[in-house]
Amino acid sequence: MFCPNCGSQIPDTATFCPNCGAQIPNAAAQPAAPVLPVEPTQPAEPTNQAPAPEQVPTYQQQPYQQQPYQQQPYQQQAYQQAPTQVTPITPSIPKNISMPSVGDLFCGINTQITAYAESLGLQMKWQKAIVVLIYLGVISSLLTAVQYFTGSIYGDSVGSVYRSFPALRFVGILYGLFCLAYAAAMLYARMLLAKYNADGPRFFLLLLLVNGAAAVVLNLLIYVITGVSDFSSLIGQVVGIGVAFYLNKTYYEKRMHLFSE
Repeated sequence: MFCPNCGSQIPDTATFCPNCGAQIPNAAAQPAAPVLPVEPTQPAEPTNQAPAPEQVPTYQQQPYQQQPYQQQPYQQQAYQQAPTQVTPITPSIPKNISMPSVGDLFCGINTQITAYAESLGLQMKWQKAIVVLIYLGVISSLLTAVQYFTGSIYGDSVGSVYRSFPALRFVGILYGLFCLAYAAAMLYARMLLAKYNADGPRFFLLLLLVNGAAAVVLNLLIYVITGVSDFSSLIGQVVGIGVAFYLNKTYYEKRMHLFSE
């Protein structure tokens, strides 16, 4: 409803006009304001026109001016190689050349290295003894070779065992040849040990192992051919070779730095 004093629109239940403060008589009896009908809104017809683009402020761009690239000339430094001086090699011919004697090869020993080792506190008595004891082993191998060639190794009657067992003669000849080769190899090992060559201890220990293996093979062949073999003697021989191998290996491992020639 409307205020009768100022004409302002006020609520229907108001007793005073909130605008002018006048009292509203018979507020409940005042007719309510007519409600006008609302016409239904029709949807807008679609159009094929695209919406106008938003106006984007344009900026005035300065034209890009490319600076010309000035390439610096490449200056290659001259590589100066120092001239190499080639010194002609003139072989020095030693004077008073003399071949070593047989005594130096098979009987001598490098006394300088031996004295140096003894000055360090190393005992070199076995090294001195082994180069002499090898000769005894060489002599023993030569005698053994003769015994197996003739068959006297098996008894007083020369050749009787070989006549009874022809295959044993072949085995004896082979073992005799082995003893000859073993004697020559022991002489070579003695020379390497005396000259303190690095291969001396290894070659000497290898010969000990080969000797033990040959003894085992020989006794097995004898047992296969004749049915008789002295295994107790074989065991003692193998044990002796094993002990000798271990002791010599321990001895030369502590002195291996001396064997460098």
